[in-house]
Amino acid sequence: MIYWQLFSLFAHVSLLAFGGALGLLPEIQAVVVDQYHWMTADALVQTYVVGQFVPGPNMVMATLVGYKVAGFTGALVSTLGMYLGPVTIVFICTALYYRNRQKDYVRRIELALRPLVLGLILAATLLFLTQQLQADWPIGLAIGLPIVWLHWHRRISAITGVFAIGVIWYAVV
Repeated sequence: MIYWQLFSLFAHVSLLAFGGALGLLPEIQAVVVDQYHWMTADALVQTYVVGQFVPGPNMVMATLVGYKVAGFTGALVSTLGMYLGPVTIVFICTALYYRNRQKDYVRRIELALRPLVLGLILAATLLFLTQQLQADWPIGLAIGLPIVWLHWHRRISAITGVFAIGVIWYAVV
């Protein structure tokens, strides 16, 4: 039963994934942490972070969650759930796209998906922010606001700012 739950969770969220893993985290947390209590919120965040450092697709997190929940078989089932549907859809859509890429409606579809991707990434970012800053929000503001100001005034890049916030947060908290 747990294998089917893992497969269906990742099959479901993988079909909602536009823009990568970050946009999927609220739904994964709702099921893995809140509904089934397989992991804590901190363990899920740590799994996401580890998944980002491992070479390969950014949703290797699904494999790690499956492994933590149900061992090797859980990892295999979660990975299949995560990639089987999207790979099939991408294969079909690529064939259709190359057949119709010159048409105006194809370009309009591309433009229409952009706000959806932005919204999913913003929702996951806010989820992370509220979890991490529950008790330490003054420290987060003290670290984050100067970095944002430096980026706003074009003194540092966004990547450098994110890296600096992470290093300072790790050192202080």
